[in-house]
Amino acid sequence: MDRHPLDLTAALVFIVVAAATAYLAYRRPAWGVAVLVFVDPFAWYHDISRTTVTLPKMVLAAIIVGLIARRTPLWPLWGPRSRALSIAALALIAANALSLVPALYVDVVARETFKAIEYALAFAVCVIAVADDPDPRPFRVALLGVVTLVALLALVQEFLGAPSSSLIAGRVVPRIAGVLEGPNQLAGYLGLAIPVLLAYALTVRDRLAAAVSAIAFLALVLTLSRAGIVSTLLAIGLLVTVGRGFNPRIALAAAGGAIGVVALGLAAVGGLKRLVSFSEIGAPTGLATRSQLWMAAIQLWERSPWLGIGAGNYELKLPSVGLLGVRTHANSLYLQALVEGGLPLLAATLWSVYASIATFAGARGRDPIVLGVLAACFGLAVHQIFDFLTFYPKIGEFWWMLMGVAVGRLTSASGRHARQGI
Repeated sequence: MDRHPLDLTAALVFIVVAAATAYLAYRRPAWGVAVLVFVDPFAWYHDISRTTVTLPKMVLAAIIVGLIARRTPLWPLWGPRSRALSIAALALIAANALSLVPALYVDVVARETFKAIEYALAFAVCVIAVADDPDPRPFRVALLGVVTLVALLALVQEFLGAPSSSLIAGRVVPRIAGVLEGPNQLAGYLGLAIPVLLAYALTVRDRLAAAVSAIAFLALVLTLSRAGIVSTLLAIGLLVTVGRGFNPRIALAAAGGAIGVVALGLAAVGGLKRLVSFSEIGAPTGLATRSQLWMAAIQLWERSPWLGIGAGNYELKLPSVGLLGVRTHANSLYLQALVEGGLPLLAATLWSVYASIATFAGARGRDPIVLGVLAACFGLAVHQIFDFLTFYPKIGEFWWMLMGVAVGRLTSASGRHARQGI
C-alpha cells in the first residue's frame, strides 16, 4: 500500500468530519453510527510517522467524544444481550496481546492488538448509541447508500479494468474489487451486507433494499470468489429458513433469484467453471496457493503450539518454511488464529464466532437488522474457513459494527418490553 503523509488539506478534512460527527453523535447517536457505517470502506489512508490515520478511525473517535458529552449510559455493554460478544471482544484483545511473549516481530503484534481494540470500540459505540437512540432509519439510509456506492464502483471495473484476474479455460476473466483490498475482500464485505438488505426486503417489503441487494449480488458474483458466493448463498438460505412470517413465494423468489444471478453472471464472464471446480488457481507474485499457506501455517504452529508465533508474525516468517518472496496471511481465520496466537487466540476466535451467531439465534421478532446480522454472521463464519477477512478493518470493523447495531436494537427492545411489563 502506498503511503500518503498527512498534509494540511487532509488534516482539515479529518478535523471537519470529526467535529461534525461528534456533534451529530451528541444530538442523535443513531446518525453518528450511520456516518461510521458509511465511511467504513472509504479509509482514505494518511500517515503520521508510523501511524495510519483513516476516516473510520477519526469518525469512531468523534462518536466516542459525542457519546461521552451526552453522558450515554454504558450498561448495555454488559447486559444479557451483549455480554457474550463483549467477552469475545475483550478475549481477542487479551489473546493478541499475550502472543507478544513468543513473538519475534513485536511491532506487528502491537498493530494487531490495537486493531482488536478498534473493533471492540466500534462494537461498543454502536451498542450504546443504538440502545440510547433506537431509530432504525439512519442505519438503513447509510447501509443502502454505502452498499450501492461500493457495488457500483466495483462493477465499473468490469469496463475500466479490474485489479486482478483469473485464467479460466484459456480465457482471462477479470475479478473486481472496487474500494476493497481485493476480490475476496469485496466478497466478504458484500457477504455481510446482502443478508441484511434481503432481510429488509423480506420482512417489510423494502423494494429499494431488494434492488440494492441485487446490484450487490451481481458485484459479488463478479469477484469470482467461490467461498464468498457459496457462503452468501448459505446465509440467504438460513435467512429464509429462520425468518418468521415471510411470504413463502417472496422468500423462494429471493433464494431462486440469488442462484439465478450467480449462474447467469458467472456464465456471462466464463467463470462458471471456476465455481464448480475444486482446483486451485495459480497465485500472483507475493502470494501462494491455499494448500501451501495452510501447510506453512501448520509447520509454523508446530514450533510454538501453546502461544503461537505472535499476532501478525505469520506473513513475516513464511520464508523460514520455504515460501520465499511470499508475504500474505494464511487464507483461513481459524488457522491464522492457531498459528499466530496458539490455543488462547484460537479459543477467543471460536468463542467470537459462536457468540456472533448464538447472540441473535435466540432473538424473537422480525427485526430485519437482527435477522440479517444473524445470517451475515453465519455466512462470514463459513467464508473465513477459506479466507482471513477480519484482518482487513473494512470488513472486520464492519462486522463488529453490524453486531453492535443489532445488539443495540435487542437491548432497546428488551428495555421497552420491561417498561411495559411484557
